[in-house]
Amino acid sequence: MTDREPIQSVDIVIDEELPEVGDSKKKAGGFDLEINSGYDMLFYPGTEISWSLEATRIFGGIEVEGFIRGGLSLECYRCLESYRFQVDGHIREHVICLDSHEDKEREADRGEYHIEGGVFDLLQVIRDAVGLSLPIKRLCTLDCRGLCGVCGRNLNTGSCECLTVEVDARLKPLEALREKLENAKLEDER
Repeated sequence: MTDREPIQSVDIVIDEELPEVGDSKKKAGGFDLEINSGYDMLFYPGTEISWSLEATRIFGGIEVEGFIRGGLSLECYRCLESYRFQVDGHIREHVICLDSHEDKEREADRGEYHIEGGVFDLLQVIRDAVGLSLPIKRLCTLDCRGLCGVCGRNLNTGSCECLTVEVDARLKPLEALREKLENAKLEDER
């Protein structure tokens, strides 16, 4: 996807496109999504995920309502294989029109969307909707067995011959204490 330029914004100019309270404007499109690490997302022109939003001018701001739908490729946290994840979300947000610099700082601290300079970037709402629809634990299946810690083989495709002894992580401090006591006993015997 790096041969294309990412989408920087999907602007709606409030005074031109929504001059009066009650005016509505529909915008729709599609994009391909690249997730670099965690929730760092880049949107490219494409058809992987489609979106449709309607912005309606209300007193003091705008209301944005619509949907995002589609499928995207995610990497399983356990086996590192790609799998398809379906995105299907409803969006409904209120965007506040701010006048003074003090109001902008106060509203930004509260995490609300706001219109700056008479322009609102709909990509903010789309980005948040996609981010909220992504699973916290990205697994290809709930019973994914992951990779062997020794040889790296995908244990979903078969088992390996590596000898592994799983120790409960909660018992690690006791194992360290046991080693310390054994070493102290050996020194006492000398």
